[in-house]
Amino acid sequence: MKYGCIRVVFVAILLSLTNTTFAGVCNTIIMPLGDSITKGTGSTSGSGYRRPLSTHLSNNGFNFDLVGSLQNGPDTFDFDHEGHGGWHTDDPVQNSIAPYTYEWLRKNPADYVLLHIGTNDISSNSEDAAEVAKVLDEIDKFSPETTVFLARIIDRDTQPIETTIFNDAVEAMALDRINLLNDKIVVVDQQSALIYPTDLADAVHPNNTGYQKMADTWYASLAPHLTTRCSGVPKITSTPEPMGYTSRKYQYDVRAFGEAPLFYELTSAPVDMTIDVDTGLLSWNPTTAGIADVQLRVYNAQGDTFINFSIDVQDTFVLDNGDLGTTAKGTWSISGGINPFGFDSLFSNAAGNTYTFDTGVIGTQEVSLWWTAYTNRVTNVPVEIYDGTVLLDTVTVNQTANGGAWNALGTYTFNTGARIVIHSLGGGTTSADAVRLIVQ
Repeated sequence: MKYGCIRVVFVAILLSLTNTTFAGVCNTIIMPLGDSITKGTGSTSGSGYRRPLSTHLSNNGFNFDLVGSLQNGPDTFDFDHEGHGGWHTDDPVQNSIAPYTYEWLRKNPADYVLLHIGTNDISSNSEDAAEVAKVLDEIDKFSPETTVFLARIIDRDTQPIETTIFNDAVEAMALDRINLLNDKIVVVDQQSALIYPTDLADAVHPNNTGYQKMADTWYASLAPHLTTRCSGVPKITSTPEPMGYTSRKYQYDVRAFGEAPLFYELTSAPVDMTIDVDTGLLSWNPTTAGIADVQLRVYNAQGDTFINFSIDVQDTFVLDNGDLGTTAKGTWSISGGINPFGFDSLFSNAAGNTYTFDTGVIGTQEVSLWWTAYTNRVTNVPVEIYDGTVLLDTVTVNQTANGGAWNALGTYTFNTGARIVIHSLGGGTTSADAVRLIVQ
């Protein structure tokens, strides 16, 4: 379905649509994505537009979940988000949204993304609609079924002309993507929603009144979509992982919407693969490498929808930094070390910080570690190898050497799940990049 590039402006009367027929059975997952304006800087509660938007959704009977890796504002509402203060859109030397969007969505899958981005780029005179397009590419990479509500961003008090030029370019880019790529984009005119400088707390951020107007505008755009999505034949919005691994459970949480109730079944699959008929959670424990073909059906009283996909099962499992299953304790920053595995590597220079790779892999495995070497790396980095919570071994590695390659730590048998923990000692830098397990 192609969505029109329509500017949605809150004018006088807030759209008041209800969703009581589907409340509690048709859940909508929404990711607020952007910079400090998404975070809520300038509002007294620290929640920005997200809290009043949540109030609108709740008061009108919508069942929803705001998601993201960050939390700001009072815990009296769903305060999860991906609003990264000071971040740019896709700057090679600045913290930027585009390179992380795909992983954020993998960790917190969303049906809708509220994207307000570009303010910090205008501050540094580096704004470019093509960089916003890269964020949209990452969202499409996660799932082409995810709808993006793309803001014409609010004015800066000192650069309104630059903001308008940027917004016009972003809107033109969005219209091209809708017409040429069939992208699911709705342009939301936040720029016209505020009065300047009355609704600003400073030169950049809205005050409480300004954030309320942003919430009103987001809601006026969202509500018609939320009302219609819970009707008709099921529509599948999630994308299965194409890779599987022996000795590691494969799961696919099938997300779909339509007239409730929805039911799920496997029509063609490996004999030991299962799916929960009510929740759509697919589970499988592959034991041999190869290609597994799957077809599943989602159905309701209005009809059914099928999805076909293949899983490439391999004996080698790699967990890269930032992937699902990794956890940082303390600050781990992007490293300048050469030859990282994948996109980048991380480093920490503070004693007591840890980086954990929780793989979930069982069986007898050869465990290897990849790091990036650097002149100030620590020469005796402790790496703990656990089976669940049971410590099997501690291996010390010299990270000044053998960077940019796999370094075998040993072979171990895991009954609960392999977990690798890298410890930062301070007195230099410690690298956390990737872990590999090969079934033996």
